Amino acid sequence: QVNIHINSDKLTFIRGGAMLEGKNSQSRGVQFSTFVAPNENSTLEVLCIHASHGISRGSHFELQGYAPKAIAQNLMRSNQHETWNSVSHFCSSMSQRYSAPEMPIYHDSLVHTSKQLENFRKDVDDALKKIPVDLANQVGVAIFNQKGIVGLEVFDHPASWRALSRSIMRQYSDVIVDDHTPAYLTVDMTKLHDEIHQFLNEAETVEQKARHDISQGYTIIVENKDIIGEYTILKEQNPNPRIDSVIDAPDGHLVHVSLTRNVPVPVTVEYPPPRMSL
Repeated sequence: QVNIHINSDKLTFIRGGAMLEGKNSQSRGVQFSTFVAPNENSTLEVLCIHASHGISRGSHFELQGYAPKAIAQNLMRSNQHETWNSVSHFCSSMSQRYSAPEMPIYHDSLVHTSKQLENFRKDVDDALKKIPVDLANQVGVAIFNQKGIVGLEVFDHPASWRALSRSIMRQYSDVIVDDHTPAYLTVDMTKLHDEIHQFLNEAETVEQKARHDISQGYTIIVENKDIIGEYTILKEQNPNPRIDSVIDAPDGHLVHVSLTRNVPVPVTVEYPPPRMSL
């Protein structure tokens, strides 16, 4: 856990997968989405995302974007060992793809690798510019590639989506960049709608794996063999959901739904791994 204090008079929403860069301590990843009450001391449930770095009590943290979905999934499962595995796999694969002498990558430091990639991954910036995220009344997005729907992100209000859309899309950057569909091919919208409905039908079979009670609400972690995700509820005396959902939340307001295909990590590492520069 890490302690957090929000200097605001408004309830603050923090998405799962947020990366907290440790100052003289291990960097951490937030396990699941949560609310932080205004002007109150709260705690965030986190896991380490820099295995070889030591821990220093009383250190401060700084928000540094969001972990890729493959890593966020293991944060969501509260699985420290697989989180380290997925961090190692991501850092190694990125160092091979974008290797450059002026871009040293520590193979177990997610924050460091993510910062370095910001200077080199122009392919991500170019791909993101082509994705509409600010349409009128848009509240979310379905991410797909040649294999079908990869993920679904939905919020309760267009303003919520606009505030977080760019950071969400960056979490799917590997999927977006790796999709090699030729530009001259067009999308069959009828088939795409069918794919979305099939994904939602699969999502109806997810099982609740954990419930996390948070300030003024709760987050539910769900999973089946193909899909993992979370949904976050804000408790209200007079619930008035703004989006339709198969999720029954009689005691609150559905704020956010995130569902993604399970991403296997084909690598295991020992702890603590040696620190390296590639």
